[in-house]
Amino acid sequence: CFKDGEFTSDMTMEEMIAFCSEKMVEVHPEMNIDEASKMMNEVFPQLKRWKKD
Repeated sequence: CFKDGEFTSDMTMEEMIAFCSEKMVEVHPEMNIDEASKMMNEVFPQLKRWKKD
């Protein structure tokens, strides 16, 4: 995800949430896509990459 001081994937936060939500439900079949997406929508905006000061 991060190499030479740059993010390797040029995705918007929304694109990253969609991508990661699918992976999350593959790894955690007890979770549905809406739950995974909701969780990431709470966490991702707090990450340095997308945090708005």
